[in-house]
Parts: sequence; C-alpha cells; structure tokens
Amino acid sequence: MTDVTAGLSRPKIPVWRTAYDAYRLGLGAIFSSGKMFRFFVYGSALSIAILMVQAYSMLWTFRYLDQLNADIIGIAINFGVYCALAVVQAPLGIAVQRWVLADEQPDSSYLAGALDRRGRFYLLASLAIAFPYFLASQTESIVDLAYFGGPLIVSESLASIDSARNYVLLLLLILTAGYVGASLISAKGAFLFPAVAISRRASVYQFLSETRGTVSRLCFVFLIALIPVTTVGLFALGVAYQMPGTPLMDALSIGDGVTNNNLDDLLLAVLRSPTNVVALVVGAAAYMTWFLVIAAGAARAYQIRVERGLSGVAEVFS
Repeated sequence: MTDVTAGLSRPKIPVWRTAYDAYRLGLGAIFSSGKMFRFFVYGSALSIAILMVQAYSMLWTFRYLDQLNADIIGIAINFGVYCALAVVQAPLGIAVQRWVLADEQPDSSYLAGALDRRGRFYLLASLAIAFPYFLASQTESIVDLAYFGGPLIVSESLASIDSARNYVLLLLLILTAGYVGASLISAKGAFLFPAVAISRRASVYQFLSETRGTVSRLCFVFLIALIPVTTVGLFALGVAYQMPGTPLMDALSIGDGVTNNNLDDLLLAVLRSPTNVVALVVGAAAYMTWFLVIAAGAARAYQIRVERGLSGVAEVFS
C-alpha cells in the first residue's frame, strides 16, 4: 500500500451479500455469452477427464502394487491431480473475474489463456493456494506418523476399541486444523487472483496487505458459498446411490487383499455402474460450480475494497 492509500478507511466486506453476489455473478458469467459458456464446458470436460485418469491410476496402483507402494504412489497421483486441476481452472478463473471486474469477455482461446503471461501467474497463485489443501488432504499419513511412529500404517492394526477411538479423534482434530489453516491461507491470498486477472502489477506483499482486516469475513463468504453446492451435490449423490448398479467394492472382487479381475475389467465394471458415473459427473459439476462461485466472490470482495481507492487499481475501473 502507498502512504496515501494506507490511511484510507477500509470498508468491511458484507458476508451474506457478497456470498449472494458470488452466486449471482458466478452463474451469470457463464451465461453472459457463448464464449463464456464454452469456457465453462471446456473446464468441466477437462476436469472430468482428470478425475477419470485419477480413478484409473488409483485402480492400477492398488491392483498391481503392495499397500505401502500403492499409498506412496497414491499421494503422488493426488498431487498431480491438484496441479492438473489448477491448470484447468486458470483460464476459466481469469475469464470470470475479468467479466465481474471489467465487464470483458475472454480475449483468447482456452489453451492460450492458460499459457500466456497472465495465465502463468494465475496458475502459480493457484498452486500456492492449493498446496496447503493438498497437505491437509494427507492428514492420515501425518497422524499415522505421530500415532504409530511411521507413515502409511493400516488403521486396522489398532489393537483395541479405545485405541481406534483415540486414533479417529486425533485424525479428526488434525484434519480440521489442517483445513482451517488452509482456508485462512487461501483467504489471505484471495486478492491475488482478481489482481492477476485484470493484469494489475504490484508486489505479492501489497496484494496480501490488501486483505488485512478481512480474512475472517472472506472465510465466511467462501464457507457460505460452499453450502448450496454441497447440499445439491450430496442430494444428487444420495439419489445416485439408490440407483441399481454394482458397487465399486463388489466390482473389485477383493479377496485376501488381491483383486481377481484384470484392470480393464475393473475399469469397465466401474464405468458401467450408474452410481459411479453419476457420482463422477456430479462431483465434477459441483467442483466447477464451486470454483466459479469462489472466483466471482473473490472478485466481488476485491471490487468492494477497490471502491475505496486501493492503490494502482483505480485506472482499471475508470
């Protein structure tokens, strides 16, 4: 912040109104033009493809590797998925935030949007924000290290009900702490994304400073915005699990820790199950909708702060 703008009053971000605007602007963005809608379709299709590759890779590891190696490779696969989804998100996030902040439509193709200078910076910011969530998702390995003295220990090796209860409690506590910490970090860096989307040049320190005093409110905005998507997604999954179809574990035909089917048969069994197909589509749709809403909400919150004269931004809206 410059000396002039550092002393300006900073408006509080209204939590409920901003969450409402996140849905209004996020969903409104994809229906604002054919190109914006195509961007959403491209991002959704690529996300589904990434999740399918993840499912196939995880099946392969647990089909052909022992448990320890499968767990280690599984962590690497999940990290690759986080990175791949960040690449897929970048062009759509930029398009949505430029539409919210500058009323502009995408000025390049989807692929070009991921590869140009703006897309590369947006991707780096996405990876930086995603990494704490990735660490939080690996909570079980951390708990195993603390509880058993070694990572990737099978939880069934717990000796008693009391040990199992303590293990689960510790797992839930660290899981909650991990995701709360990741959420605070993402809220602190929330203004990086709209700033990059509108090609504003400033230091990372300045972007982080501009969220000062509003991190908790941003967390509540993003949490409230997550509730409708989660509710609809869980309802759809509940309906899916009432549909006829072979459950995944039955399809795997697991016996004595070894699957009896070859990998192609396993994958075909999974894809033929209506439950699994619906779960995949619903999961991808919910994920992309959540991303749209979060991107629009961050842009709207940024716009509210900008209206009071954050440095280096006024010319963007003139």
